[in-house]
Amino acid sequence: MLGTILDGIPESAVIGISLLAGESVSIAVVAAVFLSNIPEAISSTPGLAARYGTRFTLAVWGGVVAASALAAALGYSLLGGARSGSPSGCRRSQRAPSWSC
Repeated sequence: MLGTILDGIPESAVIGISLLAGESVSIAVVAAVFLSNIPEAISSTPGLAARYGTRFTLAVWGGVVAASALAAALGYSLLGGARSGSPSGCRRSQRAPSWSC
C-alpha cells in the first residue's frame, strides 16, 4: 500500500504540473498511469481484505485516490507561479530551438 502511495503521488503531481503549460493531459497518459498501478492494487488488496475487511480496504484505496488527487492539485497550484525555465525577459524563437532576448 505504501508503495502505491509513493508511486502514485509523483505521477499525479506530474499530471498537475503538465497542466501548467496550458496543455491538456492526454487520455493516453492518464490511462498509462491508471493501468500501471493496477498490478500493485491487485497484489495487495486480497491480503488487506482478508486481514482488515472489505470496508477498511475500500477506505484505504479511497485514501490513496484522494492523496493522488491532492498531489495533482498541489502540483498545479504550488508551481503555478514557477518560471518555465526561460531566461528572464527572453522568449523562444519560432524558427529555431533557441532563446531570443
